[in-house]
Amino acid sequence: MADFLVGIDLGTSSVKVGLVAEDGRIVAVAARTYETSHPYPGWSEQQPEEWWEATASAAAAVMDALPADGHVVGVGLSGQSPGHVVVAEDGTPLGPAIIWSDWRAGDEARLISNLVNPEEMRRYTGFGFPANASNPLSRLLWLVRHRPTWIARAAAVLQPKDYIALQLTDRMATDQYSAFSVAHVIERCYHPELFDRLGLPTSLLPPLLSPEETVGQVTSAASAETRIPEGTPVKIGTIDAWCSIFGAGALLRGVAVDIAGTSEVIALVTDQAPYQADSGLMPLWPGLFFAGGPTQVGASALHWVWGALLTDRRSFDPVVLEQTAQGSEPGAEGLVFLPYLRGERAPIWNRHARGVLFNLTDRHRASHLVRAVYEGVAYSVRHVLEVASAATGQAVYEVRVTGGGSRSAFWNQVKADVLGLPVIQLESHESAVLGAAILAGCPDGRPEMLSDLVQRMVRPARSYPPDIRHKARYDRLFETYKALYAAVKDLYEPV
Repeated sequence: MADFLVGIDLGTSSVKVGLVAEDGRIVAVAARTYETSHPYPGWSEQQPEEWWEATASAAAAVMDALPADGHVVGVGLSGQSPGHVVVAEDGTPLGPAIIWSDWRAGDEARLISNLVNPEEMRRYTGFGFPANASNPLSRLLWLVRHRPTWIARAAAVLQPKDYIALQLTDRMATDQYSAFSVAHVIERCYHPELFDRLGLPTSLLPPLLSPEETVGQVTSAASAETRIPEGTPVKIGTIDAWCSIFGAGALLRGVAVDIAGTSEVIALVTDQAPYQADSGLMPLWPGLFFAGGPTQVGASALHWVWGALLTDRRSFDPVVLEQTAQGSEPGAEGLVFLPYLRGERAPIWNRHARGVLFNLTDRHRASHLVRAVYEGVAYSVRHVLEVASAATGQAVYEVRVTGGGSRSAFWNQVKADVLGLPVIQLESHESAVLGAAILAGCPDGRPEMLSDLVQRMVRPARSYPPDIRHKARYDRLFETYKALYAAVKDLYEPV
């Protein structure tokens, strides 16, 4: 009898469920999409019930690939974060979920900054994440202030993937890393003093588990919908970016990962010790930390330029878009794009930032504009990597690219040229699914097993070396890219 693992990755635009062999081969994967609504400027919401319908449908589809002698030994979860799902005692959502790209909690972020200084926040949470509008604590305070009827009926506020865990197991919990800025990620606990100071009820906080710990077993009801066998252990898992780091095998010194999805997430792992809460490093796993972070747009910038400059965005065709970009020489004849279409997170953390096309002339055509967008996203990756390299004190010698964007040979090469580094494509593009499956296979209470599982289950596939002919040009344009933001940042108006 062969053992298999199920990895579930609840992303921004779709959920992906994979059936994974113990050696890391993804035997089958299925995806189902759902919509994001923007009822007001800066708001981003999704319906939790749609997440579950999509997850159950995708899981049922991949279970068709389970061999007759196959046995599912575990389920692992990965998910977009931070998000907020307010649920009643019976697990029913009390309203739409607030997802990671939402900026509504600006007033609450300022209030938190006035009530809790950075040193105190590091003591309460274990690191110095900024109290901005995307901070989970800011959004939690927004819910308490603006949705009191929800809060009065709430049993807990969960992360998106924790809502899936609840549907699978009837158990409410979260992991310490998904609870960043709310829980202390190193000590794995909540500090009640923080919530007392902010007037937040601690009753909203779910139990904290380590990502490899079992939250519960698949119930008979969930099994009927997903076809995952009843009684299968479900690991609580963690943030999709964390799972993608595991699924990319980027635990080695000097190996960075670029998770190319709706937005980009860039990370460089270190075992630097002792850990300092104000170092700019994010806790990843016991003894491991990373520098980097998420940008606000990635592939979404390609969808924007398609709809804005070429044709109807509903018929988005990445092949046509790449062919258009290839009509321009590298460097887009000096055109530089700041991809801050929805503000920016790492490395500038400015929700008021906006996109810029610099050096535009009447010589530029659609091909230059499109290439500039591809290159602008690549510059944002380089910018985050530059900051991450300084924070960890280590040079980067290769970048492993994963996620949907890694399927594009053209974009991988653009990134290699802009970064001046080899870009390594992995055998599996679904690194978050694989990372979730790795957690599913990690024994409870044995986090030290992670490295062995990663080494066994992750396979690099193809290398894209940088074209040295373009190095000087891209080095110069990257300096222009950074100088642009410095020149215009004070001109952005609050929105």
